[in-house]
Amino acid sequence: TISVMNGQAQGIRSEWAGNVLKAAVQNSSSLGPTVENSHVGNHQMHVKIRTGLLEGRTNVCPAIDDWDVDMLNEDRENIHARVFKSSRRKLAIVAFRGTQFESAKNWHVDADIQRIPMTLPNGNITLMHEGFLTALDHILPHVKRWVDGYILGLFHAVPSDWKLIFTGHSLGGALALLAATKAFAEHWPRKPEAVIGFGVPRVADKALDDWWQQQALCDKLIRINTYNDLVHVMPFHKMWNAFSAVSDVYDCVVSPLSCISQSGNIIGSAPDPSEMEISNQWAHVCPQSEVLIPSRVKGINEELEELSPFGGVLAHLNENCLYGYIYAVLHSNITTLDDYCGLSPAICSNMSHVGLP
Repeated sequence: TISVMNGQAQGIRSEWAGNVLKAAVQNSSSLGPTVENSHVGNHQMHVKIRTGLLEGRTNVCPAIDDWDVDMLNEDRENIHARVFKSSRRKLAIVAFRGTQFESAKNWHVDADIQRIPMTLPNGNITLMHEGFLTALDHILPHVKRWVDGYILGLFHAVPSDWKLIFTGHSLGGALALLAATKAFAEHWPRKPEAVIGFGVPRVADKALDDWWQQQALCDKLIRINTYNDLVHVMPFHKMWNAFSAVSDVYDCVVSPLSCISQSGNIIGSAPDPSEMEISNQWAHVCPQSEVLIPSRVKGINEELEELSPFGGVLAHLNENCLYGYIYAVLHSNITTLDDYCGLSPAICSNMSHVGLP
């Protein structure tokens, strides 16, 4: 693990837990309708972010202004990838979208923690997260056509002298990692030069890690995680505290003022560490590829110190300048490694259309 911080279910059980969580999601009255496709701005990477309760839009890659942007949609599971090409910088990015709070379909994908077998090229079998793998199978054909080109690869393929990056946060990071696995395992004509995941949960057992190590692929992977990110160490042996914490944060997102007035009840006391036991049936791919950055909040970590499931969800979010991944990236040395976007704290101070959500 590279630290750039400032200072610091097997078989039947998996099947049962997955089914119970999916039923809980299905019956949750707090979840809204399916999230619609996001708006894509012209040639710039504009995104919606927050500073505390204030919401606005900002350009997170101001040094590039010639993006060709498209959406690859799979509406059945509400899985989407936003794809970018910059001719000037010879750069192509496939950004898999993470879990949307309002999307019951996304929660179904996350909650399906049954493990299903996949045979790797070396003949070994890895047990993978069923929800992630099933969702990937829906969107991956669209991604492969975009990467390899349409109509026998003659049109719009990513050129061989460009850099191709797969990336994503949370569910999106899991999909990016598994998509890269498929690209290398299936010998795609065009494979990613880099895979960058933010807050990626564990997606399989150790056999997948072993294969990545054997194929010398770990140098292509960077897993960026905030310290205390609850999702980074999932799945747990018992998922109830995690699901409850996510539900509480959802309530705060849709009604922040109500959340503040009830903060004592919502955040609650720290759980018994035994209730947050990390399952040893899952493993991260390429542990040496992990970069830890500061989240600014207490949460859940592998040492089970300063436990706060609610804080663990806040540490996982990627849309607020005051905590989670935006704060963490801008307060670590990662920005010094950016050769393309011109990423800096100005993305938070240059927000436009600022107001309460």
